[in-house]
Amino acid sequence: MIRRCTLDLPEELGRELEKRASEEGATVECIVSDAVAKYLNIDPKSRAEIHISLCNKYLSDAEARISEDDYVQASEKGWGAASQAVKAVALSREGKELRANGELWEYVNKLRKELKEPAINKLWFSANSLHTNFYERWLTNDQVEDALKDVKEFVNRLKEIIQDLRTWHGTRRPPLFASSGGVFVMAIGERRKKLQALAH
Repeated sequence: MIRRCTLDLPEELGRELEKRASEEGATVECIVSDAVAKYLNIDPKSRAEIHISLCNKYLSDAEARISEDDYVQASEKGWGAASQAVKAVALSREGKELRANGELWEYVNKLRKELKEPAINKLWFSANSLHTNFYERWLTNDQVEDALKDVKEFVNRLKEIIQDLRTWHGTRRPPLFASSGGVFVMAIGERRKKLQALAH
């Protein structure tokens, strides 16, 4: 859930927020949310929920922009949704906070390798094409709509990962099938998909 609030900030602070958001490939909302969560010392699980809320908002905003024929803004909202989902997974799995675009790319590749799901990278590429489109405006409207479908699939897959983690964190640890080189392969939830998590 998102609660709307309006902030009046000194112009210099507003410029710095916009600059930081641009450098990190994030929105001002995301930067402010992260800063407030840190200031209030909110735990990683709750911060992951903030990222999921922002993800859902951005997906909804992207649909609204499509209905208004604003494909450039829809592109950026789609990218925002995907990046928020990656941040949520990193916090949920490892308590790790991702900030820069490069960290997002590295983490998505890590997920792809650990889950043995090449589709994760392919869907992420679609999300990134939307981010590029916000600046370059080279995608057609149909391509933006197709990429947004990929983003929804990507987000849904990452939400499944978070849900799987909640399932075994909530009641009991899932059975371990194998252990090799510090990597445990676990069965989680009804989907019984293999999820690999680095042993701590």
